[in-house]
Amino acid sequence: MGLAASQARFLAITARKADCEFRSMAIAQEKLSITRELSELSDQYQRALDATKLVWDGETEDGTVYDLSYDIMMSPSELNGYSPFLVTNRTGQIVLDEQLAQACEAAGIDSVSSTGSLAGRNTFVQALASVGYISSAVADAIIGVNGNPTIEWSEKAGFGGQLLDKSIAQAMTLPTMVNYFENLLDPSFTSQLDPNSVQYQNYKDLESKLTFTNDGTYGTVYRNGSKYTENFTIVDLLTSNVTINFNMSETDFVKKLKELVKERNATEGTIDGTNEVMSALADISTLFRALLPVDTQTEDTQAFEFALNETIQQLADNTTSYGSLFTSTDDVLTEANDRNGGVYNVRRGMCVSLSNLVEMFLTNYAVALSGYEADYYNTEKASESNFVTNDYNYMYVMKQPDSVYEEKDMMVADFINVLYNNICNHGWTRNEDVNDNEFLQNALKNGQYFISSINTNNYYYQDHYTANGCVGEVTDDEAVTLAEAEYTTKKNKLNYKEETLEIEMKNLDLEISALTTEFDTVKSMISKNVEKVFTMFNS
Repeated sequence: MGLAASQARFLAITARKADCEFRSMAIAQEKLSITRELSELSDQYQRALDATKLVWDGETEDGTVYDLSYDIMMSPSELNGYSPFLVTNRTGQIVLDEQLAQACEAAGIDSVSSTGSLAGRNTFVQALASVGYISSAVADAIIGVNGNPTIEWSEKAGFGGQLLDKSIAQAMTLPTMVNYFENLLDPSFTSQLDPNSVQYQNYKDLESKLTFTNDGTYGTVYRNGSKYTENFTIVDLLTSNVTINFNMSETDFVKKLKELVKERNATEGTIDGTNEVMSALADISTLFRALLPVDTQTEDTQAFEFALNETIQQLADNTTSYGSLFTSTDDVLTEANDRNGGVYNVRRGMCVSLSNLVEMFLTNYAVALSGYEADYYNTEKASESNFVTNDYNYMYVMKQPDSVYEEKDMMVADFINVLYNNICNHGWTRNEDVNDNEFLQNALKNGQYFISSINTNNYYYQDHYTANGCVGEVTDDEAVTLAEAEYTTKKNKLNYKEETLEIEMKNLDLEISALTTEFDTVKSMISKNVEKVFTMFNS
């Protein structure tokens, strides 16, 4: 090979080798970049595994859990129990979406704060109908158009005032149930109804069942140990000791009760009020038939019949004679108030605690509903029994007689009353993005927004988003699944790219090795040629 040719070849090898080395360095950088991307991808995936979302699981009968949304909290429905869960900002203003904000503007409600009124509430209701938040029919029912009953506005709604009854087929604790009865017995309740309406008549019928007329039908009535001449109610039975005293022997009393049990086991018939305690049993039975959801579900009906029969049987089994001829009435009453049965005294007659009787019945009903696995029980002594009424957390399912009022309209009205009062009191602000679930959830999580909900004292308090008992924070399984799929796809792509680069790098290493060998050979040849030339000219 000539010197010129060798030099040309040498230059070509040098250039190719430099290209290969440069590409090798570039591949090394790409591989380093892939390593960083894999590390970042792994970190993102780990963070995604910790992703959570806010859900609503407060009022659903079937236990369905929904993703938290503005509509669930701020629109009246069975999901929120017709009580608003107010989205608020750090200053306490109510955060309204575009629809509600337009209604406030149409109603002339100041965005800072204002004073509420019946006229203002009615204007707000009309504005809500105009923007499609409620129907015009519901608006008419609330404000009283075309003869429909007016549903009153209460300035205390959401600020300590008692909310309207929302207990249609709804569970409630004993304190709430007592309060429910007190509301129904409050004469002011009828002010919400037309005296000529079917609703009014049904209400009066229920009121009559809640009240026991003290006209001697039940014998002599004692309340907390003192003779009582006024009518008494279911509230008295549940909150005090109501005892009746009548003239009947122990033998006749027990005989009557056992005959009644035998008759009811055969026919499940009504109770004939042939004596004082039978009258009380009949009225208590009629009352709870009206209040409990019997005759609509087989399980409830069977539980009711069991509870009534069991209570009558226990009343008979726990009846006893007490004291001598000269025992005082106070002593007999004291014993009766601690006995789940009658207490007979020759001189004082028969004494029976109607309060214990009601507690026995409710306990037997709770036991039957639970499949007889409940921890509640009746014994001979009330003080040794574990009445269901001792458990203030137990939930009683009650019902409302048909057509007492338009239930949904009343509940929507109460929702709007609370919403209106809070908007007036705290002011409001507009944010169109709150209907975007992702935005809302992020705003709640990062403390930009809060949720105000009603407390046991009927006031609204702003608190952490999970403090209201209806909003929970759970793992976002969907986000985790998507993150896993994205992680797997990207990781596979990067791994494939890394493997491709690795193959290319190996090929380059082989080529560089071959070029190095050829480079050395050509270099040697050039050196020899140069040496030959110098030798030739020197000789």
